[in-house]
Formats: sequence, C-alpha cells, structure tokens
Amino acid sequence: MKQIPVQYIFRRARWVDIIYGTGLEFVTGQTRLLPEDIALKFLRHKDTFKIDTEFVDASAPKTEQQQTDETLAEIEAQRKQAEEVEAERFELFDRIDQMATKDALAQFAADKFAVTLNKRDSIPDLRVEVKALIDRFGATP
Repeated sequence: MKQIPVQYIFRRARWVDIIYGTGLEFVTGQTRLLPEDIALKFLRHKDTFKIDTEFVDASAPKTEQQQTDETLAEIEAQRKQAEEVEAERFELFDRIDQMATKDALAQFAADKFAVTLNKRDSIPDLRVEVKALIDRFGATP
C-alpha cells in the first residue's frame, strides 16, 4: 500500500477530520503518512494540506514506519467506533419496529430523550418520530 506524506498547513492550530471519517487530528505543520486513497482526499483541499516533499528521511525509517502504523491504527479505531455506533442505531431501530403500542413508543421517547410524543398520531408516525430522535441525538444521548 502506497503511503503519501501529507502536511497540515492551515492557519488554525488544530484540525480534526470529520469529513472523511478518519478522525485524524492534525496540528499546524504536522505531517502524517497516509494511505494513498485517504491522502488524495485530503490533498483536494490545497489551502489546508500539501504533500510534504521534505518528509522522506532515509536515516530514520523505523520512526517513519512507527508513525505510519500509528496513523493506520487511528483510522482503524475510528472506523470500528463508527461501525459500533451504526450497529447500535440499527438495533434501536429494530426495537422500535417491534413496539406495538403508542404507549410503548411514548415511554421509550420519554425515557431515552425526555420528549413527550403526541399519542394522537398513528403508530407508524410515532415510529418515524422516535427514529428521527435517534438520528438527531444519537443512540446513546
């Protein structure tokens, strides 16, 4: 897997990736070796990132490898966390789909989100509303 040294050059002191789902944190001037597919995404933002042509340091390949491993581990940890959150979300959706009464849906919304539902709405509409609360506030608010 090809690695590209990407340097953060933006004026803000710190930047955390929420755009591409890696969760990587950069500080001004920091260079990270990134897998080519991720690096190309970051490099689209020419005012924020650039290829660090001076990063290649033949005298310290072990340090370079350690940084690569650390970056890849951070990316993998963020992916796993996102998968867990998504699995929890779908598990809650399944529970909501199995709730057969308006009272059950209203109680769930009250307990989980401190929201009072209008029980005059139909059960399908209440399910949609509760799922929207989960999408808005997360599976574990």
